Amino acid sequence: MRDALSDSPSDLNIPFVIAFDTIHIIGLVVLGSTLLTAWLSRQVQRGTLWFGFNLSWLSASIGHLLLLGHQTGPPPNRGLCLTQATFVYGTPVLCVDLLTRKPGF
Repeated sequence: MRDALSDSPSDLNIPFVIAFDTIHIIGLVVLGSTLLTAWLSRQVQRGTLWFGFNLSWLSASIGHLLLLGHQTGPPPNRGLCLTQATFVYGTPVLCVDLLTRKPGF
């Protein structure tokens, strides 16, 4: 019988990491297909704000998936961490900027 205290924290978090990655992969596919459909379709009319808002959340999904496969074990290199942090922490600022921007600016 296994003792719960003998398991490392990274082993216990594997199902949560898989769920987190799966949610972001689904979000990336759904947002990407939605944006691509709206961009390529002549019948679908969307404003610049709509495209910008959805692109910003697409960048959030990309940012969270940059560390795919590196969430447990040794830490990834600093460049990858910096890139991921730029995506993750920059996306909410980008969304607020897009939503508070006056038309024509």
